Amino acid sequence: MTTLFYRRFHLIWLAVTEVRYVLNSVLNQLSIDKNDIENTSLVLTEYLTNLIRHSEGEDQAVTLVISKSRSMVEVKIIDPTPYYEVLNKPKHYDCIEDGLLREGGMGIALIQHYFPDYQYISSAQLNHFYVRLQLLES
Repeated sequence: MTTLFYRRFHLIWLAVTEVRYVLNSVLNQLSIDKNDIENTSLVLTEYLTNLIRHSEGEDQAVTLVISKSRSMVEVKIIDPTPYYEVLNKPKHYDCIEDGLLREGGMGIALIQHYFPDYQYISSAQLNHFYVRLQLLES
C-alpha cells in the first residue's frame, strides 16, 4: 500500500471538521463511489465524536492515514484511547432502517451498517480502526 495522507490531529472538536475536509479532499480525487465517500465521512465522524466524548478531556492525539493499493483505498484512524471491546463483539445490530435509536458505543450500528467488514485492532496500546473502499474500474 502507498500512503496518500498521514497526519496527527489533537482529539478536539475542530479535528472532526478537519478530518471530514481531508477525507472529502483526498477521496474525491480517487475513483471511489460518491456514496462510499459520504459513508466513510459519516462513520469516521461518528467514531471521532465518540472518541472525544469518551476521552474525558484528556489531551490525546489521533492519526488519520489514507493508503491506496491497486484495487482499494484504506482509511484508518489510530488512537491511544481506551480499547472499545464493543467493536470486536460479533453481535450485529438489526437494521438501521427500522428507525430505532440505538446506543452501542462508537456508533456501532452505523459502522456495521455501512462497513460490515471494518477492522478494529488494538496493539501496543494503540487502536487501529479502518475501513476499505473499493476503487472503481476505469
